[in-house]
Amino acid sequence: MPKTIYALLVGINDYPSPVPKLNGCVPDVKAVEAYLRGLSETPVEFRILTDQAATKNNIVSGFRDHLAKAKAEDVAFFYFSGHGTQEEADEVFWRSEPSHRLQTLVCYDGIVEKSGQQQFNLLADKELRYLLHELSQTKAHILSLFDCCHSGDNTRSQQPKVAARRYAPQNRLTFAVPQRPWDQFIFSNQLSREAFAGQSVAELMPEGRHIQIAACAPDESAFEEGGSGVFTRTLLDVLKRSEGHVSYYNLESRVRSLVKNNYRQTPRV
Repeated sequence: MPKTIYALLVGINDYPSPVPKLNGCVPDVKAVEAYLRGLSETPVEFRILTDQAATKNNIVSGFRDHLAKAKAEDVAFFYFSGHGTQEEADEVFWRSEPSHRLQTLVCYDGIVEKSGQQQFNLLADKELRYLLHELSQTKAHILSLFDCCHSGDNTRSQQPKVAARRYAPQNRLTFAVPQRPWDQFIFSNQLSREAFAGQSVAELMPEGRHIQIAACAPDESAFEEGGSGVFTRTLLDVLKRSEGHVSYYNLESRVRSLVKNNYRQTPRV
């Protein structure tokens, strides 16, 4: 058993316009929190960010100020429930992104409208990679879990009362938001654009050792129904039924089987 679990839990329902609001993300966070609090043999240190508190800066600070407290015998756990989308990638990332797009999390302030213009402040996969690389220096066991869409593929459920957790920008020819200026990346002060033009992402940002569990494949959407995420609800149910005695890959297999029976959604580790 780990000595301590450091948990950063993020859930966003009340997105500001133009991002569609969701219903199940804050309840998802509460359900994950309740499950962790039920682990009587393991202390858990929480930082919980919901709705207005779940800004990009606060999430980044959660990694650096909270999860970074974990030691080698601890677990650092990041959970996100909300919208995902894609962003047009800078050309220097094209070698590692054949689609020429970055996968991004939509934080509370990720997409806002001011004076009729949309402004973007998304948390990109390359930024998460950078944060996980930083966090890996603690030698803690790192687990990240995402109940959101990581792709702009136009997969939509036609079932009533089922919503896809993916933001697709309106009035654009693609389902990706515009490319950001380089100085908006959280690593821009440490890594220049020119550096990526000469070296690969793997060389400049070695991937920190971690386990990632995603609610769906890159070309699918993640769904919520009945006030909670389909993936989170199923995963917690499997954990409770197994009383926690399950490997990551067995967990993936059981959750995937249950989810795929009813939704075009394939959880993956």
